[in-house]
Amino acid sequence: MRAALIISAVMHVSLLVGLLARFGTPESFSTAAVAALPVELVTISEETDLTLGRVDAEEVVETPAPETVETDLPDTEIPGATGEEAETTATEEDARATADQSAAPEPAGDEVPVEAEA
Repeated sequence: MRAALIISAVMHVSLLVGLLARFGTPESFSTAAVAALPVELVTISEETDLTLGRVDAEEVVETPAPETVETDLPDTEIPGATGEEAETTATEEDARATADQSAAPEPAGDEVPVEAEA
């Protein structure tokens, strides 16, 4: 059993050495020269400084927005807000009847020919 372990270890080591010798060193990887673009690092505060470049600039002071004022509108100005329940409920049948009435075109009157002036 011990002899098999030694033979296996020698075979594995010899196989690894043989593979490493076969591969050798790879050819060098060369890249084409590329012209680099100039990059300027800018911080956010430099871009958002509103007073920069003004001689008469004052320090920017943030003020809170004014609060919204809700006015009490009477119920009559808001459509459907009477506070009372409706007398009838609209149904699909009512909607179809109304659509049929509104979709019908008005009858055209008698056509009167217009004579061209010479």
